[in-house]
Amino acid sequence: MRQTIISLTSLILSIILLIAGNAFLMTLLGLRLSIEDFSASVIGWILAFYSIGFVAGTLYAGRIIEKVGHIRAFAVFAAVLSASILIYPMAVQAGLWGGLRAVGGFVMAGLMIVMESWFSSKADNRNRASLFAIYQVIFFLSTAGGQVLIRVADPAGFIPFSLATILVVLAL
Repeated sequence: MRQTIISLTSLILSIILLIAGNAFLMTLLGLRLSIEDFSASVIGWILAFYSIGFVAGTLYAGRIIEKVGHIRAFAVFAAVLSASILIYPMAVQAGLWGGLRAVGGFVMAGLMIVMESWFSSKADNRNRASLFAIYQVIFFLSTAGGQVLIRVADPAGFIPFSLATILVVLAL
């Protein structure tokens, strides 16, 4: 079991960075939309587009992974997520942000498929439950850690978006 976890070290580090960056972004967007004076219903719709994109990603990202492979798919999904994060502060428009949230949801679904597939490929019947328990603990701790990062910089500026992008890029 210990050897398996050691072999997954780089993947675990990628998960921590990616999930923290995504959780930070999700928290940041809600705050930033409030700062920009959007109504609660518009904020809700914009943020809901992530889930729509995620569902689409669960349906179609697997086909992309099958065609180009896990490593290339991971790189493309992370690059698209990084680029989309950098677009947010360039134009604060509800339609654009909703579209970016859908794209973010799609690529996060793809990234999670890749990560969980890698985890699954290292598991056998003896350690599968333990490995996925470790994965879940890492996932939820990274989510909480990413949300705490909101205190690092003023959500009204560009720096928080850059930080979220840096975390996602480092996951590569």
